[in-house]
Amino acid sequence: MVWSSAALTAAEILGFDNDKPMLVVQQASTPTGAHWTTTGAYGGPDVTLSSEPAVRAYDSIGSLVTSTTGVASTSPKYFNFYFTTSITIDSLLILGHNFNSIGITSVSLDIADNQDFDEKVREIAKYEIDGTTDNRILITNLNDDSTTTSKAGCSTTSGDATVGMATSGIRVGDLITGVGIQSESYVESITDASELEMTKTATANNGSITLYHTQYDYVEGGTAERYSGVQYIRLRIVHAGSEDPEFAECLLGYRYQLQRNPNLPWDNRREYSETVDSTALSGLTKRYVQFRGQALRSFRYPIWESDEITVVENWWDAIEDGTKPFVYIETPSSSPQAMMMLMDIPELGFPFVGPVERTLTFNMTEQPRYLARE
Repeated sequence: MVWSSAALTAAEILGFDNDKPMLVVQQASTPTGAHWTTTGAYGGPDVTLSSEPAVRAYDSIGSLVTSTTGVASTSPKYFNFYFTTSITIDSLLILGHNFNSIGITSVSLDIADNQDFDEKVREIAKYEIDGTTDNRILITNLNDDSTTTSKAGCSTTSGDATVGMATSGIRVGDLITGVGIQSESYVESITDASELEMTKTATANNGSITLYHTQYDYVEGGTAERYSGVQYIRLRIVHAGSEDPEFAECLLGYRYQLQRNPNLPWDNRREYSETVDSTALSGLTKRYVQFRGQALRSFRYPIWESDEITVVENWWDAIEDGTKPFVYIETPSSSPQAMMMLMDIPELGFPFVGPVERTLTFNMTEQPRYLARE
């Protein structure tokens, strides 16, 4: 299936720019398959550590990690997803990773039209690791920007679709164009420093021609896009030396953007700690901590626009009537902080309080790992 991209709606852009709360729902909770590889292709050998299985990447449990085995010295490493039923995404969140501490240099999100990742490959997110970065990698402006580079003095061979060109800087999946090259031809493999194979045959050429390769990469300040019809997607994790990367959750999200802040009074700093007290005969109380720093939010939100009511109803459907976790981002533009939340009671309180106005009311509780403890 061929994926496509489109701009966010005007309302989504406005709500984000005005720094209003965003609700994001995991789209990757039921992949057809997922595993770690070193080849980048979905069909590549599975190098997932059996005691830290791939299902942990999409189970919405942020305290259980998945990782690789036996390939510490290989870079990059990939975590591949495949979806028989395609998904639509516009956000990325990676929770519970160890990238800061083990020498990971970058993590990227790629999509493609096939499982080999050699057709219509796009890098739609990238995060550079500097050793002090937040433990939550959040990107809400997925995008891809093209860069085309010319290579002079090339030749083509029709039979095996070989293009003679300097292959430095070229990646598998890059678009190849030029005289004698069929449309939508991509780099299938790189043979050596001067030869590559294409996905489609070329017209035989014995002369010196100019060919072009086009790469599509994420731009940090680029315009946010929504990607639909996605079946093949992967994380690409780059490091130096021998490392075993791990992470607890890869959330491939779809946003539900609100247009105003909750009603006052509004406590956006509320946290809870669970303790057990034991009091001695002397009256001394010893407090034992079960957990601490769990965010709690009580949400009362006025709505009267029909389009925004539809957003809320679609969000409720996406979290399966309040039974699934979701990500809550209070200030997505100025200071994005992503928290995995669960409805305290799976009930949509959405009554009329006037002729057209409704008030959305619910309570939600943060799921571990807790943002306040990172």
